Amino acid sequence: MKRRVLSLALTAMMLSAAMVGCGSGGNDSNSGTNNSTEGKTLELYYQKTNVDQFQKIVDKYNEENTKNITVELNAVASDTSKQVFQTRMATKEYMDILQHWTSQAEFRLQIEAGLISDLSNENWVDNVVESYKEISSVDGKLYSLPLAANTMGVAYNKTMFSENNWDIPTTWAEFISLCETMQSAGFTPLVFSNGDKDTVSQKWYMISGLVGDAESFYLGIKDGNGEKVTDNDIAKITSEKLIEVNKFAQKDSMGCSYSQSCADFANGVAPMMITGIWTQSAIEDANPDIDYAYFPLPGDDGNINLVTAVDICLAAIEPSENNEEARDFIAYCAQPEIAQMYHDMDGQPSPILGVEVSNDKIDLLQPHIAEGKTFIFYGDYFPAGERNNIDNACQTLLVDEDIEAFQTEWQRIITAEQ
Repeated sequence: MKRRVLSLALTAMMLSAAMVGCGSGGNDSNSGTNNSTEGKTLELYYQKTNVDQFQKIVDKYNEENTKNITVELNAVASDTSKQVFQTRMATKEYMDILQHWTSQAEFRLQIEAGLISDLSNENWVDNVVESYKEISSVDGKLYSLPLAANTMGVAYNKTMFSENNWDIPTTWAEFISLCETMQSAGFTPLVFSNGDKDTVSQKWYMISGLVGDAESFYLGIKDGNGEKVTDNDIAKITSEKLIEVNKFAQKDSMGCSYSQSCADFANGVAPMMITGIWTQSAIEDANPDIDYAYFPLPGDDGNINLVTAVDICLAAIEPSENNEEARDFIAYCAQPEIAQMYHDMDGQPSPILGVEVSNDKIDLLQPHIAEGKTFIFYGDYFPAGERNNIDNACQTLLVDEDIEAFQTEWQRIITAEQ
């Protein structure tokens, strides 16, 4: 059912650094509410890398609001943001506005603790695509404003493909053959950011959807009553495929960061990059003139199964003394014209009604999403500490290529958390 709802939502949508500080609220749950809006400064805790993009929305709000509210964007390094977030919530050093992801365990735990505001009755809720409300809701209530959805594919340099008469592959064997052809012609086929362990695990999750019933596999692992990593073919074959494709990456991939990989791809270091569509802004910032798009990574039989997730969402922290003002900023972002502004910068599908989704870079992904060939990014359901350990294991897998050790380590991580 989750797959059907997610597919409907994405179909509807497509068709229509680090600075860590105490929250400006800095209040515990016993703080009273201050209804005055005079001179209020709010902290927006921001965990994504497209800081410059969202800063433009923040600046626009600060210029246009007449309530003497100032929002300050606190960009927190993505590799530590979840741990810092949990620590601050536990120590009551609350931020006012939170950027997070609706499906992730850390966010839902704070909802259970009563620390995230229920936004179900806000006036802007009707601006959200109906099916997308269901995906973003927890126990029937909406605790955040969803602003974008994402998926993964293979970014490819259209100019290089045209100049070399390369065809888009339709099976895994064709994809590997294409990589071999590129390599024989003196090209580095793929650029990978293996220095960022989370991008390694993202590729692992992506490939797993091509191998078998990834949803049942991940849910079984999460619930502790299903498949074991150590004796499951999905884990073994996915690992084999990740190792296989990694052989076509650049030699220094283990020292390459996310931002560097986007810049390298943008500047023609390699004609392809397995990644999410969230990389669009980073690619275009590095080279505004690049002609590129994304194609779906195919499975052995040409099967397509795209990993998908809610990307950015905005929430209000319930104990903050600036809760009312935080809701005001979220309502501002829910306006179709602001959501359009974000989509135009970021390029990801928008769940806000009235936003014109126009992005030919994802045209080759859209039909598969429309047909429901998707699965939810279940890595989001693992708590931060557990997922961090899994990310480490995925990175180690590419270093030593020991699949048995990888499976054993993942099983140990999962078992230890249950």
